[in-house]
Amino acid sequence: MFWLLPPIILFGWCLFSTGWPLYRHWRQAKRLNLPILITPIRKYGRTQRALQFALTRGLLLQFIVQLPFIRVSQGSWTFRQKFSIHKQYGEIFVLVSPAGCEIYVADPKVAKQILDRRVDFPKPGRLLKKLEAFGRNLATVDGEEWQRHRRLTSKAFHEKTYRTVWDETCSIASVIFRGWDTGDVVDSTQADMATLSLRVLVKACFNLDHENDSMTTNTTNVVLLQQHISRYLRSLTNPLRGIAKQEVEVAFRALNDFITRLVRNRKPTASIQPQNDLVSSMLAPAGDSHFVDSEIAGNLFLFIFAGHETTAGALVYILHLLAVYPEWQDWAMEEVDRVLSRSGDNKPKFETAYPECKRLRASLYETLRLYGPVPTIVRQTANADQIVRCSDNSEMVVTSNMPVNINCMALHTNPDYWGEDCLEWNPGRWISSTPDSFSDQELFTMFSNAFFPWGAGPRVCPGQRFSQIEVVAVLLCLLRAYRVTIAPENGKSLAESRHRVISLLEASRVGLTLRMPGSRTLSLIRRR
Repeated sequence: MFWLLPPIILFGWCLFSTGWPLYRHWRQAKRLNLPILITPIRKYGRTQRALQFALTRGLLLQFIVQLPFIRVSQGSWTFRQKFSIHKQYGEIFVLVSPAGCEIYVADPKVAKQILDRRVDFPKPGRLLKKLEAFGRNLATVDGEEWQRHRRLTSKAFHEKTYRTVWDETCSIASVIFRGWDTGDVVDSTQADMATLSLRVLVKACFNLDHENDSMTTNTTNVVLLQQHISRYLRSLTNPLRGIAKQEVEVAFRALNDFITRLVRNRKPTASIQPQNDLVSSMLAPAGDSHFVDSEIAGNLFLFIFAGHETTAGALVYILHLLAVYPEWQDWAMEEVDRVLSRSGDNKPKFETAYPECKRLRASLYETLRLYGPVPTIVRQTANADQIVRCSDNSEMVVTSNMPVNINCMALHTNPDYWGEDCLEWNPGRWISSTPDSFSDQELFTMFSNAFFPWGAGPRVCPGQRFSQIEVVAVLLCLLRAYRVTIAPENGKSLAESRHRVISLLEASRVGLTLRMPGSRTLSLIRRR
């Protein structure tokens, strides 16, 4: 019988090491007077990894899979579960685990207050260290330091920049789609959209000419830079999977070398020949404010990452969705034809064409509603309790140093705000019955109280309009000449192929941003 003693001791220790902190955190959660969801599984722990292994291989019975604590213990659960957990536990609840308490918010009024009050609800610094490898930046700082970073970077986003984004996107996208026209797009959608978005960023924010500049003498260099970026970013979210340490170091050195040369080449002329791009904005002081070299490098990396990764991801989703839903593609084409006929120009101009592309922007908004790059916005309370007012006008006290997660996917799929078809991709929901009188502002604000793809408040994404213009330009160039469809698979019907694409979309996972695990083969059909 003595052989039973070690496993009994081990079981007792596991029970105590999990049960005692779970009890303490449950007591803490009770003081919040919110619904409580308890899970014994630690985030990122061994048990969660084992659970994920069992789930992906279908080793668990269905009734176990549907248990609430199992559902919230899966990776990327906010994307997968959408509003369903909040439907059961309320728009605001506390998730209690052995690691602590976290509040999850799907109340739009509370979410807006949290994002508006950046001092009361700062970003948790521990989650942002990965983005400081090149230096502190706009995403990782707070308080007065954030104000300085915002002031010195926001000068780069103006009408001249947006015209450059439009013209450059139209030029590059036309070349890419002509290349696709030669046959099936075989596993290149994600790579091509990432390279396109990076080339636009390099021109609009860094003022580098792809043909003439010594740093980017040809497209191949941009492609190589994109590969280094992709490899390095993948290492941040999957440090032990699919990439060697040596490859990460090579990617880091390549990025660091690009940023260093970019700053070094621009510094001598920054004060003599100022340019209205991001690099010049950071090199030129604003009053008493200025950046040190590490802050310049940190912000350049941030904008390289955030400025093209999220836009490229949105384009990949939209292309697949247009292929899956040809009726909405026809709907978008009607607008493209109307806009081009009004412009009477083979090269539509930003000032006249972009404001009329409401259906294309609606397609982007609807895609970001269901497949936004950041399904959860993470904040925490500062060193004092905070009071927020809920949608039902009740008040909620959030204790100090409490993690608060705005569940954007739940907000974007709540049937009370979006209707019973909230899980369907329906760009038409953004357009009124009288589109000719429908202003740009109305297009966005119809659902803006429950729509947070770029965040909100003072820390709203500074590249919001930049990305919208880029996506619209890509769609305009595509749909003016082509129809995108799913390439037929051997032995598969079109309906089966569409179902496989939808399954791929729903298998998306959250790393630094939401990403599809690959792409299906798409084809372009030239319009007559």
